[in-house]
Amino acid sequence: LLKMMDESEFIERFLGYVEKAEQVYLVGSGSSYNACVSGAGYFNKIAHIPVTPVVAGAFIDSFGNAITDKTAIICVSQSGETKDVINVVNYCRKTERGKILGVLNVLGSTLMLSSDAYLPLACDLEISVPATKTFLNQVVLLLYLALRIAEKNNTLSRRKTNEIKREIEKLPLLLDASIKMTKKECEKIAKKLVDVEDIYCLGYGLCYGITLEGALKIKEITYAHCEGMYSSEFKHGPLAIINENYPVIYATMPEDAHMIISHMNEVSCRGGKVITIAEECKSLRENSTDYIPVPTTLSLIAPILNIIPLQLLAYYWSVNKGIDPDFPRNLSKTLTVD
Repeated sequence: LLKMMDESEFIERFLGYVEKAEQVYLVGSGSSYNACVSGAGYFNKIAHIPVTPVVAGAFIDSFGNAITDKTAIICVSQSGETKDVINVVNYCRKTERGKILGVLNVLGSTLMLSSDAYLPLACDLEISVPATKTFLNQVVLLLYLALRIAEKNNTLSRRKTNEIKREIEKLPLLLDASIKMTKKECEKIAKKLVDVEDIYCLGYGLCYGITLEGALKIKEITYAHCEGMYSSEFKHGPLAIINENYPVIYATMPEDAHMIISHMNEVSCRGGKVITIAEECKSLRENSTDYIPVPTTLSLIAPILNIIPLQLLAYYWSVNKGIDPDFPRNLSKTLTVD
């Protein structure tokens, strides 16, 4: 993916629209929306560009009248056919406002053909209904776009930019290491969770979008209710649900430990069980019931590595319940209805 991006004239065209825009939105549904949340965090943190992530189905009612000729709408869709996303495209074409920038996996799709510029995810075919590799590539691509803009706008030093690029290039090895490091622990914890019907998945900062996706994966393939939430919001109501042995998953990283530990203690002091996914960190481990360590990396890359154990945890949990994780009930790979 990165080799293709570096050599592609498409990315310069795509970035040109983003750089000229006065408003930038990231629009998607399901897993693609969760990737948009992560992408918005990257654009703000390293490119210093305010980008608004929006659920595709809510975009027209919430932001339609605010679209101008200087609005860039980055539409993210694995299939390129998601009806809620295509509705946004059609609205912009009908009103002749806004630039549509597609991020998609299926070449020749409606989104590709309707976009002013597009970028392919280069994931090859994803057969399972739940998004896994396409979600990961969406997040990586959005990080890379933010990095390229940061490079052009000098919001990151050349040294830091090159350091991040080198770490992104190591992602295949890091992801493989993440699978090997977390597989057994995820399998063990999944057995403990097999009868759980309600759970939260919390994240902070750049890990927020990742925890939304983790919660979605658990819902999709285990049929247990799992709510993803920004961890600092948990005390504003949902904390009331915590009782003895109630499980809460935290996907985080050491640089956020000063905030997350406070949130974890709100759960543990009420008898809840804290399951933490993060790089090895003494203070985080000491405040956890179960700990799933991932490889050490840069803070911008750490959320991406946290994706793997969340997917594995959902997978083993699903299998332990006798559910086919590739084809969950009531769902289809591509949603082409309103």
